[in-house]
Amino acid sequence: MFDPGSYEYSQTTIEKKREILNKLLESGKITIQEIEKGYKHFYGKELSKKAYVSDSFDEGLKIISDKTDFK
Repeated sequence: MFDPGSYEYSQTTIEKKREILNKLLESGKITIQEIEKGYKHFYGKELSKKAYVSDSFDEGLKIISDKTDFK
C-alpha cells in the first residue's frame, strides 16, 4: 500500500488507499505512527532482503495523504 514501486501499489487507486487508511485510523485501534513502525520493522527487519521497501513508506504516505490530513 505504501510502496509506489511495487506491482501491488498499481493495483489500487489512490482513493482506495485513502479509504483503507482512513478506515484503519478511524477505528481508533491504530495510529499512523504505529502503522509506520510496523511497516518499517516488517520490511526492514523481518524481510531484510526487501529493506528497500521500508524506505518507501514516507514517499507512499505523502502520495496517499496529499490534500488529506492524517495524524
